[in-house]
Amino acid sequence: MTVELARRLIESGVPLADIEAALLLVATRGVTLSEALAEREPALLVRLEQEMARSELPSVLTVRASPELYGRLPEGMCRRLMAVPVHVDPRTGRVDVAAVEPLDPHLAQEFSFHLEQPVRVLLASLEAVRGALDRLQRGAKLSILPAARSPAGSEAPIPLVKLDTGATSDAPIPLVRRSLLPFRSPSALPKRSRPPGGALPEKEGVALSWRSKPPPLDLVAGAEQERLAAEQARAAQEERVAAERVRASEPAAPTTRELLEDATSPEAVLDLLRNCMAPAAAIVFTVKSASFDGRVGSPSVEARANVKELSLLSHQPSVLETAVKAGFYLGPIPNTPNHRELRDALPPDAVHEVYVTVVTVSERPSLVWLLAGFEQSLDLTRRADELALVAGRALARILRRRKRGG
Repeated sequence: MTVELARRLIESGVPLADIEAALLLVATRGVTLSEALAEREPALLVRLEQEMARSELPSVLTVRASPELYGRLPEGMCRRLMAVPVHVDPRTGRVDVAAVEPLDPHLAQEFSFHLEQPVRVLLASLEAVRGALDRLQRGAKLSILPAARSPAGSEAPIPLVKLDTGATSDAPIPLVRRSLLPFRSPSALPKRSRPPGGALPEKEGVALSWRSKPPPLDLVAGAEQERLAAEQARAAQEERVAAERVRASEPAAPTTRELLEDATSPEAVLDLLRNCMAPAAAIVFTVKSASFDGRVGSPSVEARANVKELSLLSHQPSVLETAVKAGFYLGPIPNTPNHRELRDALPPDAVHEVYVTVVTVSERPSLVWLLAGFEQSLDLTRRADELALVAGRALARILRRRKRGG
């Protein structure tokens, strides 16, 4: 692929000397052609991105790598190929890989071999892929640091008894020191004199005891407070146990997946898609031949615009069209005329990153589901893909039942 891409760059007018120098870096240092061109002349990277854009490959603007898929790959592979897995299609199991040079057939083969899943390669910028790899490496370092600081991770065990390094090998000191005075027999030793009667009790060695002063009042009050606090904690614990028993005896609330599987109308499916990802804002569009028309939206969206009046032209570039072609879209909403109504309908801080997925019915795009105003994109995108798959199956089941007259 590097040779093919170099040929395209030469045909587009890039000087041959620059291409030869970049190919030399590729061969000697093992970097990608994009990195070599950027190192030689940043303007060449712009020419490369323009050439790749002409190929009409599916692309992603924002790259959010999947840590689970990244962990299944050999170390250093993503950095060497400047490609990273970003998404899994829950319906087909296909893995989407964001790559700087997606025309290389070796990329799809390498990732498919290690992941043991079908792979589709998407075009991404060098900056976006580098940023995703840097975030993955920072996350891996943070997960290792606590273990490195733990004393239990030390290779050398900590001795329970500290050895005295000042001890010598001289003769041991006797435990009983011998007296230098001449030995005297027991009869020659002086007898101890007893104190006069009444000074001590009959039993020698037992001292008399006197009545102690009463404890201070603050100590008595503190003991009483501790007793009351212990009783309150015990009562609270008993209430929590009783509440848990009541909850365990009650039937669990159905999940969104179960509600979608039991839905009996398209309106019920739309309502679930509108509300299930709260507090994230949601808009559901229907796919038509010439446009994407809004159907339902979250209360935060309805407060700003009439969702049913939202419409984006399908023959003009948009995040919805990208999602239909690529299967998903993750990134900002461009400030273009086709997106003006959509940007106005969303809160201002929610247009910088949205996720768009497609609800497919009978292998055809039927709905486009847009989510905005979320914090953790990895968990949200995975859950949205799963629910979109279930929603598509529910709509197909409802349509089959209506055709049968049920």
